[in-house]
Amino acid sequence: MTLPTLLKAFGLIHIVMGLTFGIPTWMVSEMMGWEHSVGIATMSEHWGSTLIIVGLFFFQMPSLLGERLHEFTKLALIAQIILLAMPLYHAATGAIPMDAMWYLLVIVSAGFLYFTYALGTDA
Repeated sequence: MTLPTLLKAFGLIHIVMGLTFGIPTWMVSEMMGWEHSVGIATMSEHWGSTLIIVGLFFFQMPSLLGERLHEFTKLALIAQIILLAMPLYHAATGAIPMDAMWYLLVIVSAGFLYFTYALGTDA
């Protein structure tokens, strides 16, 4: 696996996640066991659009930076740490359940974080 392929995969996954969270907002409420409201729909749409933007940036980064892609690694790692910290924090505070999807998200996110570090640095 190469760093460009990894970043494109990370981008695609976040675009799909953004569409999943941003379009069917009632499903987010059902999945979390929350009463659906305008506030939940608004935040879900906002989160979904943010994930799509993050995904587009990561997907395009290899094409935009070319040989300078390794210079993007530190910023990519910071972004991935923040994106991993949020579900950890929300689960720790009881805001979201630690179900199979949560574990899958954390494992996949940690994997991307590890491989970005391994492929993007001299480690």
